[in-house]
Amino acid sequence: MHIYRVFLAVITLLGYRSNVVLTKEWWENANYYQIYPRSFRDSNGDGIGDLNGITPKLQYLKDIGFTAAWLSHDFQIAHVWHNEDFKALIARAKQVGIRIILDFVPNHTSDECEWFVKSVNREPGYEDFYVWSNGTVDANGRRQPPSNWFAIKQADLNYRNPLVVAKMKEVMRFWLDIGISGFRIDALPFMFEKGPDANGNFPDEPVIDNVSECPDPDDWCHLNHTYTQDQPESIEMVYQWRELVEHIRRRKAASHLFS
Repeated sequence: MHIYRVFLAVITLLGYRSNVVLTKEWWENANYYQIYPRSFRDSNGDGIGDLNGITPKLQYLKDIGFTAAWLSHDFQIAHVWHNEDFKALIARAKQVGIRIILDFVPNHTSDECEWFVKSVNREPGYEDFYVWSNGTVDANGRRQPPSNWFAIKQADLNYRNPLVVAKMKEVMRFWLDIGISGFRIDALPFMFEKGPDANGNFPDEPVIDNVSECPDPDDWCHLNHTYTQDQPESIEMVYQWRELVEHIRRRKAASHLFS
């Protein structure tokens, strides 16, 4: 079964289950409006969209038939999503009856991420937080990437490290506890890679020749991604996230019942 289909089957966004058999959950029938915060609406005149620009428009989205708003990930404003503006957005969304979901990209981080800086500096506990492999030296003495499937700016998290698994679950708990209703999870098929060989090297992925729709030989579609895509461990991780979300859902339901 393809991992995307598994994802749809096992990741339940936060919501309350019905006791009626075969009743669909809210996210299966929701109408989603995708919002890219930087271009949606500017509230302070600096020319860049912001959270306070979104909040007053939630009632309008509800009025025209949307039941959920999906905030696309924005690296430029991600650092301010921990503040009171986001909490105000969530509070308003609950008032008007529209759910908020966030992009979640668990496969990698930027090479500017605090975790990556710690890993580069080999701080205790972060030495193998990412997938590290030594580069090679070609016949001309120039350093080359260790294989043909490493990207420079997208540092690949090492999910075989229990600390990575724990940290990503902390991220999910944080946002769910603030009040979002779930996640739109991206790049799921790429979370795990086949491990290195006996010498600690990662093999090149097989090259596909004569791909008519991709004239650039360095394009992603020219590789058969047998080492970096659809590994069975990725499916198991999705089940762990489903269990986490269900635990938080039950906790919230119990809190609501006895409040």
